[in-house]
Amino acid sequence: MLGVEYMYFAGPFLNRMHFICLDALSNFPYVVEMGSTTSETTIKALQTIFAIEGLPETLVSDNGSQFSSSVFAEFCHELGIVHIKTAPFHPASNGEAERMVRTFKTAIQKQISEGVNERDALLTFLTSYRSTPNVTGKSPSELLHGRPMCSLLSQLKPMSKPDIKTVSAKFHPEQQVFIRNYARGPKWITGVVQTKIGRKMYQVKTSKGTVRRHQNQMRGVLSSKEFDAGQRLIDNTRTTSPQLEVDNRPSTSVPPQSILKPIELRRSTRPSKPTVRFQSTETLRNRRR
Repeated sequence: MLGVEYMYFAGPFLNRMHFICLDALSNFPYVVEMGSTTSETTIKALQTIFAIEGLPETLVSDNGSQFSSSVFAEFCHELGIVHIKTAPFHPASNGEAERMVRTFKTAIQKQISEGVNERDALLTFLTSYRSTPNVTGKSPSELLHGRPMCSLLSQLKPMSKPDIKTVSAKFHPEQQVFIRNYARGPKWITGVVQTKIGRKMYQVKTSKGTVRRHQNQMRGVLSSKEFDAGQRLIDNTRTTSPQLEVDNRPSTSVPPQSILKPIELRRSTRPSKPTVRFQSTETLRNRRR
């Protein structure tokens, strides 16, 4: 959640108005290009920011008509936001926003003079300003969000990652496994684990190529003999094509004969009753005669 948020309209600058919001604690800026400066458009811009950062406790602005309207006052009242307006004809009361406007205009004009288009210049400015440490030794992004911002400069020296509880691998490279087959053919095929992808994903090499499977779609093999026996059993299904059922038990070590087993058809022993068909009343009377 934001604490105190400074608001200011910069412009006309580059033939348009720019709505600037600045967090008082972290100096984290938001810049929104505006087609108009009415209360309604200002509220929509603030709603976009609030959807990302949350509601602030206080909003500080000048005495512009868009901030002094009853519509804006009702907007702040409904959200429980305290709106403070600075003293008339005293821009220094909103000095944080004033300084941000000067910094914004200077940086954008410098980049445009170097041949950068307006959109890229704005994105470069926001990225640089948000990720540059200030007098506190931390960047605005780190002060507001609690973690350093990843940028092109930080990629040269990767940030230390927090210790994450490691999950023991269920399968290891070069291990022979059965994997679930979703193409034509048997439902389970043999393969060899190549590498682990992520926490529970594996890359497996099969006779049909290299595939990715979740560990829940894999079954371990006890030995190479079992692997060969399972492969022969799968190959036989391609020629005989019996009706098969897959045993989906969660065990990682399942013998081949339990992976594929014939379905035993179950016949009902209940006596069947004769079918009672619909007959009209006239037909029944004729039969009784």
